[in-house]
Parts: sequence; structure tokens; C-alpha cells
Amino acid sequence: MNHGCNKTFNFGSVFYVFDLRAGIVKSEYEYLLLSEEEADPNNPPEDEETTKDLFNPLIDRHLEHSASSYEGSISPISKGEEIFCNYVFYIGVDSWNYGIRDLRSQCRGEKNGTIVQIEGTIS
Repeated sequence: MNHGCNKTFNFGSVFYVFDLRAGIVKSEYEYLLLSEEEADPNNPPEDEETTKDLFNPLIDRHLEHSASSYEGSISPISKGEEIFCNYVFYIGVDSWNYGIRDLRSQCRGEKNGTIVQIEGTIS
């Protein structure tokens, strides 16, 4: 799955979509739609799940499942249309500054993405 630059992604966290359908105007999940251009390279957003002080071994042992289980289509996807996701939230806090700047340069066409760099082909 490739990155959908400037919010062109059509696959991601469905919580925001559920809130919209329920009529919730200001969703607590809106940060999941942050684009590479909107993101502050010097200030990664805080994820509520990572800021809790209480350790819960049940949650800790299922973080990967929890983090990836609630993704799906966030807009209609036509037959044959490419599926794009938001790479912004694959960037960890430690590499946030570099990652956001890297995505921005890729989206502006200033450099190739990682796959193209490795494979050496542009489709």
C-alpha cells in the first residue's frame, strides 16, 4: 500500500468515520487524518493510548492487534482503484522529524519513496 499524499488516502482508522456517521462533529480520532503537510516535524501528536500511566499486561500483549484491527475503507474505493494509506502514523516518535520531512519531500516530487529507491523502478 502506498502513501496517499495530502490526505488522498482512502484506507485507515475507521473510528473517525464511525464518529462522522454518528454525527460527532469534533472526533477525538481526527488526529489520525493528519497529513504530512499538516504535521509539525518538531512536535509529534500524542496518542492517548501511549500516554496512560497505568500498565495493563492484557493491553500490552495485544498492542499490535489493537493498533491494526480497526482499519478499513474510510472513503468509497472503486473497482481497480489503488488503495492508499496514511504513512504519517507509521512514523515513530524517535524518527518523527526525519519521517515527516521525508514524506513531504516525496509528496512534492523532490525524491523517490523507499520502495522506488530499493527496486529502482517507477510505475
